[in-house]
Amino acid sequence: ERQAKEGKRRASVSRFMYVGKLAEGSTDEEVLAQTKGVVAELDAAIEDSPWNHPTTVEDMAVTGLCLAHANCVVGVFETKCPNALDFLTKLEKIPALEDKECRVLMCTEDCPSRNFTGNHFRKVSKKPDNFELSDDLDDVDVAWDLFQDVLKVHQICTRRNVPDPMDCGAADFIPSADRIRACADSNHKKPWFTLREFLEFFTDPIHIELESDKVWPTQRFEQVTGYLDDVNDDLTSKNPLPPGNEIGPEDIKN
Repeated sequence: ERQAKEGKRRASVSRFMYVGKLAEGSTDEEVLAQTKGVVAELDAAIEDSPWNHPTTVEDMAVTGLCLAHANCVVGVFETKCPNALDFLTKLEKIPALEDKECRVLMCTEDCPSRNFTGNHFRKVSKKPDNFELSDDLDDVDVAWDLFQDVLKVHQICTRRNVPDPMDCGAADFIPSADRIRACADSNHKKPWFTLREFLEFFTDPIHIELESDKVWPTQRFEQVTGYLDDVNDDLTSKNPLPPGNEIGPEDIKN
């Protein structure tokens, strides 16, 4: 509604974030160059696609930020859904990325507006912080905090008109390599899809697998205890409130 009042059209873009380890022998410069190549392929394809008309070419653009350490990478990108899936399909094939050690931590659809302006690829570094992805860390919180830090890096660079986050005061928000690699690791039990699992789920031909446990997103179930044990057969409480604290009809307001 606010966008409509401002005369802006709803973007309705997909926003996704991935983390990955670099393939052995690959460098940060190589993974950035190859990721740029993926975006260039998508931009060129728009010219010959059914999306090529004035109202959608701008929408199909890829915007975001890719930060590469010497041994890992984190990227957040925004574009239309078909382009997003094409991006990840092509990303899986770049030689510099270890596809088995790459995970999609976030994928949100129909975002009303973009968070990123332009498309940026930056080499970064940060002191090791020995980040550990322990079982008690909530996977949603971990992914959200990582996304927020990448977004802050972009916002600071944009506001100060300095492209390199290492030179504009954004260094404090750069996610450490330890943190990125821990999230990308294929051995932890967090429910994030690997890149291959994500593509299989969303791009492979549809088939029905009865009684499958594969879902997206993985829902967290919480057991509520004590409720049924605390009431009598007539649903009156076995542990009533102390005298004077009872709830009567006068306390219930429509």
